[in-house]
Formats: sequence, structure tokens, C-alpha cells
Amino acid sequence: MTAYGIDLGTTYSCIARVDETGRPTVLRSLEGTDTVPSVVFFESADNVVVGAAAKDGALLEPGLAVSLIKREMSHGTLYRRHGRAYTPEEISAFILRKLADDARVATGEPVRDVVITVPACFGAAERDAT
Repeated sequence: MTAYGIDLGTTYSCIARVDETGRPTVLRSLEGTDTVPSVVFFESADNVVVGAAAKDGALLEPGLAVSLIKREMSHGTLYRRHGRAYTPEEISAFILRKLADDARVATGEPVRDVVITVPACFGAAERDAT
């Protein structure tokens, strides 16, 4: 089974794996980029958009977007969009899900074993939340 690494970044995130030749390889998103903006846009109560499209949506309706979420991990902050409250952990999960889904499409295999990087300044609570 392939192991993956995710850099859940404050502004951009990416996913990589070790390829068949033993070399680490960053996997491209469905949009064809190496990194994905760490932005989540709540287009409606039933539709959440992540990445470049979310960043574009944030320009038109900034109140429906959430970015820089990593800084809020484990702080108990809630973000209300379309009548529902979301924790930073839930919002981060949307970003992680997009990365994993894009990697699954690129490789044809499910993404299961993942290491997620965290900043050195994160304490135990932030690491656990991530």
C-alpha cells in the first residue's frame, strides 16, 4: 500500500507519495496544479467548494468563504455558514478530502495511509486537532 504525505498549509496545501521508482512525487490536483488553495467556500447549504474555485468565490462573496483555518485549530472557533456551525477541524477536513479525492483520481487507488505535516510551533492540542 502506498503511503501519502499531505502538507496542510495555511494558504496552500498539497499531497505527495513515493512513486514506483522510489522518488517522492507531488500529485497534481484535478485543476492541474501542484498546490491547492486552502480555501473553503460554502456556496449553499448543500454545496461546499474547495481550492481555486473557492478562492474565486471568496472574491465575490467573502462572507461565505473560510481561509487561514489552520491558525484556528483547537481554539474552539466556530464558523457559521448557511445556518450551520463548522469547527476548524471540519473545515480542514474539506481540504483534506479534496486532496485525497484528487490523488485517488490521479493514481487510481484509494488514499489510506497518510502523514499530515504540522508546524513546529503547534502544541499537542493543535497536532491532535489536525
